[in-house]
Amino acid sequence: MTKSAGALGYMAWLAPLLAGTIACSTPLPAPRPAPDQAAPAPVQAQPQPGGTLVYTISRTEATLHPLKGNRSDILRHVGLAYETLIAFDYQPDRDFRIDYKVVPWLAESWEQPDARTYVFRLRRGVKWHDGQEFTAADVAGTFEWIIEEKFSPADIVRQIAAVEQPDPYTLKLTLREPSLGFLAGLADQNTLVAPKHAIDAKLDFAKNVVGTGAFKLQSYQPNNESRWVKHGDYWQSGRPYPDGARQFFNLDQAASTAAFVAGKNDLLAVADKAELDGVVKQKPDARFLGQIAGYTLPLYLRVDRPPFNDGRVRRAMHLAVDRQALLKTATFGEGSIDPPFVPGWRAGWALPPEELLSLPGYRQPKDQDRAEARRLLAEAGYPNGLSFKLEYNSQGIAPPRIAVGVEPHLKAVGLNVELEPLETALSNKREREGDFDAAAFVTVSDNFARLYEYNHSKGSLNSAHIADPRLDQLIEAFNAALTEPERRKAALEMQRHMLDQVYSIPTVNLAAFGLWQPWVKDYLLSHGPVVRPIQATVSRLWLDPALMPKDR
Repeated sequence: MTKSAGALGYMAWLAPLLAGTIACSTPLPAPRPAPDQAAPAPVQAQPQPGGTLVYTISRTEATLHPLKGNRSDILRHVGLAYETLIAFDYQPDRDFRIDYKVVPWLAESWEQPDARTYVFRLRRGVKWHDGQEFTAADVAGTFEWIIEEKFSPADIVRQIAAVEQPDPYTLKLTLREPSLGFLAGLADQNTLVAPKHAIDAKLDFAKNVVGTGAFKLQSYQPNNESRWVKHGDYWQSGRPYPDGARQFFNLDQAASTAAFVAGKNDLLAVADKAELDGVVKQKPDARFLGQIAGYTLPLYLRVDRPPFNDGRVRRAMHLAVDRQALLKTATFGEGSIDPPFVPGWRAGWALPPEELLSLPGYRQPKDQDRAEARRLLAEAGYPNGLSFKLEYNSQGIAPPRIAVGVEPHLKAVGLNVELEPLETALSNKREREGDFDAAAFVTVSDNFARLYEYNHSKGSLNSAHIADPRLDQLIEAFNAALTEPERRKAALEMQRHMLDQVYSIPTVNLAAFGLWQPWVKDYLLSHGPVVRPIQATVSRLWLDPALMPKDR
């Protein structure tokens, strides 16, 4: 990949650091007080303004549009600028992905008069980056824009039957039917709000950023870097604390890690415990947290065309994959074995391990499954096996591990796989357009808000072309469930149906780790350990000048 002068300069600065490799070590024990001493009470430091947050982004698309392209990649970039009506409650001692507590954000409060109606009271005095005031018209205009352009959050917004604006600071939403997951869908950062006046003026959002968020875009060099300055009229008084932020794009893991060890990079994501140990050995004062990710990593299949329109071929693939072996090779044993579309660690929502691990495709030993896989392929007309391409994003962390890991499992039963690594932009394009036969894709599923998008016959992200009336009914019943027990029951029923039809091949989930420098205070990981500062984290973090290197 060709890099511009700025990125080359950054790499040149790092060259001496990259002369050696990051060594691995055993985990360092956490410091503890002596047995006869009590741990001193921590002194809570007060946030201080100033400094520039610096971090690298492993990949991004060459666009600023917040609702186009690969959503995860784009929001790592412009998530500093755009906000949502409500937000998940990010707290150090709470995993929002489990209890789904939502809190006010651009809406300061809301009420629910009945099962289908929500009335939001919007904050007054919120300013867009161009100085205009945020009102209910902006939310209504964004929702209309999302539907017209068929942007990613369209499936959430389609649940709304009517939008009313009793006054500029009140928004009344009436749903087509009750939905227990609607608020979680609004809190998802994909359901961001854009300025109606900019939408009406046909602003080129691919080249311009106008949000209400904590930081305003100062400069942007595609595939190189972005610089941000604090939003002086931000609605949270006194925030953000840093004066600005600087992002470097498309640097490899070695460059990002070397910058972090040298104190030039404030945030870092690593793929596994071995990498974490290597970083911590060289940077023992680094703060870190490990999580099993909130997404799933299935093998996606175009189920509407040969050979994967034949359920026998899909089931043979499912039976061939050895999840227990994959857990060891791809995650060093620190991930989870997943049912369809739901992270396996989600107790109460995912199929329980005692059920899942007894099923064909998950059970051990694998002899019976492999024999059945060969029989199914022969019955489907492939007694000598079949060949196909399995594509994946070579610049991602998880997809290469999954694709490479399953290849020998599939070949063992006659499924001869040609691995096709793709750069991010091409991988994302093919995923959006359904231009693949089989692919290792990440599916966002930590709060079920996008279940419809990926699996319903009318879902906007249904690039597998699934068209199953029974599955549509189950998804609709799940969305309409009025109590959590009903919703959990529907989730389990959906997973059993997906396993029966095998529209995609569930694999395993990776444990990954996010690290941050000791001078980065009040930083919370969001949506797992990927470096993705968003509204709930950038508005609260601050940089301690007493701990920061003098050259920063």
